[in-house]
Amino acid sequence: MQTEFKIILLLPVLAAAFAEALCLLGKDMPFAPASTCLISAFILGALYSGLFHAFLLFAERKAALVAVAFPALLLVLIMLKRIPDAMEEEGILLSYGLIAGVSFLIWFILHLIQKMMYVIAILCLATDAVMACAYFTGADIFADTFTGKLIYVVLFILSADCIRNILFRKDKKEYPFAFFVFLMICMLIIPVRKEPINWKPVIDCGQRLILKTKEMARSVSYYFSELSAGSSYLSGYSSFTGVSDSITLSDRVEIEVSTTDNTSLTYEDEESGKMFKRRRTVYLTGGRGYDPGQFLDILFSFYTHNVDASDAYLFSRISGLDVSYVFLKTNDEIMPENTIKAVNESGRVKVGRSDKKHKKGYSLKSQYLDLDTGSPYLAGIMTSPSLNIKKKDVSYKKMSSYAFDLYGIRLAEFVSEDDYANWQADSKSFNDCLEIKGAGERIKELALSITDGYESDYEKCRAVEEYLRQYSYNTSVSVKGEGNTKDTEGLSSLADDFLFETGQGYCVHFSSAMVMLLRLNGIPARFVTGYRYVFPFDRMDSYEVEGRNAHAWVEAYIEGFGWVGFEPTPAMASAQERTWHRHPKKAEGLKEGYYEKEGQYKKGPSVNIPYPTPAVDNALNDEKEKEGRIMRVKEAVRLLMIILSAALLMTLLIIVAGKVYRYLRYKTASSNKRLIMDVSDIKAIITQASGGHPEDRGVLSDYSPYIPERFRTQTEEVFSVYYRIMYRGSGKGENGETVSPAEEISARELRKNMKYEMGRRRRPRID
Repeated sequence: MQTEFKIILLLPVLAAAFAEALCLLGKDMPFAPASTCLISAFILGALYSGLFHAFLLFAERKAALVAVAFPALLLVLIMLKRIPDAMEEEGILLSYGLIAGVSFLIWFILHLIQKMMYVIAILCLATDAVMACAYFTGADIFADTFTGKLIYVVLFILSADCIRNILFRKDKKEYPFAFFVFLMICMLIIPVRKEPINWKPVIDCGQRLILKTKEMARSVSYYFSELSAGSSYLSGYSSFTGVSDSITLSDRVEIEVSTTDNTSLTYEDEESGKMFKRRRTVYLTGGRGYDPGQFLDILFSFYTHNVDASDAYLFSRISGLDVSYVFLKTNDEIMPENTIKAVNESGRVKVGRSDKKHKKGYSLKSQYLDLDTGSPYLAGIMTSPSLNIKKKDVSYKKMSSYAFDLYGIRLAEFVSEDDYANWQADSKSFNDCLEIKGAGERIKELALSITDGYESDYEKCRAVEEYLRQYSYNTSVSVKGEGNTKDTEGLSSLADDFLFETGQGYCVHFSSAMVMLLRLNGIPARFVTGYRYVFPFDRMDSYEVEGRNAHAWVEAYIEGFGWVGFEPTPAMASAQERTWHRHPKKAEGLKEGYYEKEGQYKKGPSVNIPYPTPAVDNALNDEKEKEGRIMRVKEAVRLLMIILSAALLMTLLIIVAGKVYRYLRYKTASSNKRLIMDVSDIKAIITQASGGHPEDRGVLSDYSPYIPERFRTQTEEVFSVYYRIMYRGSGKGENGETVSPAEEISARELRKNMKYEMGRRRRPRID
């Protein structure tokens, strides 16, 4: 039972290591399915072990192991059929049938190698390495949870026991496994400090030593970075604020970013059914600072559309990003779009520009609202009317509760009550973002023709974005006029030259054109500069953002939602091309909103699919939840009955097969072999009737004290024949010595009489 308990504990530990390994490899393994795997592995391991010990009552160990495979296979087939999509998160498809099958396979292998201590030790040490790596790299999906604590504690006691088995094989009584189990219980009960040990100084020290040479080279390059000049601009932050001439892409590292979030996602293609992996993209803005109104606008929009946590999961999440300046000298603060909190070594960062210039070594930490603006469900929110709720009707307390329900965050950490009051009173003036000074008649006509037939501001923005993405991308262009991005006249000049003269350009030209085309449609728009960075597939401690990643794009204000980013530059993937591909589990839960089809952006009627409110009547929700619980209980009971029936059937098969096997074996054996089998059963009857005391050393005296008086003489005679045929020759009973019919009958009768009178706990052979 001790070995069985170890195997049951090892199953969830291996499942946890597998989940962590997926995250380390850059694959998304959300906490929910990971926890499901752990709990399922533990329950299934206990089930298999229970069946195994039940079968041991009727069969030998190897036969019992194989017998467990029958109900396990049945369990897999049933669960694959009944729950085909048991878990679908982040593109990872899991079914309970798959978990049951993999759990049995690992359980079976662990039983086969349970006596190979070194193999088990290597397995535990490999799991230790994976979990430690996940913990110290920040990829630990079980961090700060009781599940994580349980996994690490169980892994510790299993590893300690393996080391004990290897180092103290001759004296296992000194630290029995029960000692480690007691230690595990104590570790789980004793509370731990909330703040973990800070290993960052140690890790940073090692990284500094390893990268010292590289840092010295960077430092030299940094101080001479401003001496270079040429006929074209060198791409980098702030390069796009002057006259927009041809540009050369720079490989110089300007900033470094780091994050503990997954930098890629996997999803299933809806048409082919194949799994794909996609890198995540982050937009970093400069000089903007923290705007609480931006976050509150979006949060309020979700509130007025009755978006709940499951809906918000489809197109939004709270993420974190650390930014460190390398080859960058600017007063601007660099932080992600929709930043809700930013701090540096001096404290909270609220303004977009500092009084002093930031140089190499400056860093800040930020949290931001990551939006999938390519999601058709988010598009549905931006194109449909909201509930008739005013800002003043939603108190700070109510909005705080809503933010916590949606993302598990405390609004007070990001927005103060004063900021909230100012947001409620703000009348939203966008005069600067509607300025169209310098715009000519031909661009005005073009702006209206592109959006003709579209109703909502979001649809118009998408139409303009798709229209501009038809133009050619080229970094080797020159403007003819006095175009620049510093004022409206400069933007107008750039846009006019790009749209009607050159017909090609890079991000500055595309973004300038979109800003003016939107403003001419009465939509507030602004030109944004910063960085666009696409994370690699491989997870790293930090990621280098080069000058070639500097970028310009557009943000438009969508009434009833807030500022939304758009990507008119065709060389960059649009929001729809980099969407997260998240969909509700039930098709009736949400419907897609406005979603562009090929050719639709030019002209045509507005696609106005109403966005159904995902929240329904509370009473209906409660009733559905109650029905769901009843169905789950019925399903569990039905499944349990099927498994128990399969186990019972397997037990009957083992018993019948054992009877048939023993009968055929006994009937086809020689007289000598039959007597040997009879004596073996007689020994078993005496041993089990006496409580297992006799130790078979090959002599009758071991059994004599436990033989009833009336059987003693006959037993001595039978054992005498047994010793004669066993020990006069080969020792296998086939040595020329023969058993007479009378001796064979005597042995058979003795076995039957002993079984009847003394009772038995082991099945006799059938004659």
